[in-house]
Amino acid sequence: MKICVLFRPDLEPAQKGALPRWKRSAEVVSYTAGERKGTASKIPAITQKQIVFRPGVNMIDSEEYEKALAHAAAAVRLKNLIKCNAVKVVTPDAEVQLNCSTDFTDESIALEVVNAQQDEKWLEFSLKRDDRLTVLDAIKERLNLIEEQRKAVQ
Repeated sequence: MKICVLFRPDLEPAQKGALPRWKRSAEVVSYTAGERKGTASKIPAITQKQIVFRPGVNMIDSEEYEKALAHAAAAVRLKNLIKCNAVKVVTPDAEVQLNCSTDFTDESIALEVVNAQQDEKWLEFSLKRDDRLTVLDAIKERLNLIEEQRKAVQ
């Protein structure tokens, strides 16, 4: 099952002498999978895994997220991001998930996901599938904002 992670690097407090978090394009949380057992000659390879959070909405496998939380250093990093509201974890709760705004039955959560979404195809698909007026208005507004940002860069 997938979980939805909303990443807002602009909400994380800056550290002295460091590049402001909102200027970075992604947050990488690393953890190891597996344990070292046995003698030095029989140590199995330990896999280094990463979860990459890009600003906006990130759909992540729930098992990978749980494994990261089980790793001490990754858990501390994730808890700090959650504490400052830079990361919010939301679980899609619809019985049938279509990978659009209808996956979130709670309208306030759907609005939060829409307002963080960067993927225009996801927003356009949601526009066709969702029938909640406030969510539809938010999707249209988000698509307009993305279009304005694209024009400003050109």
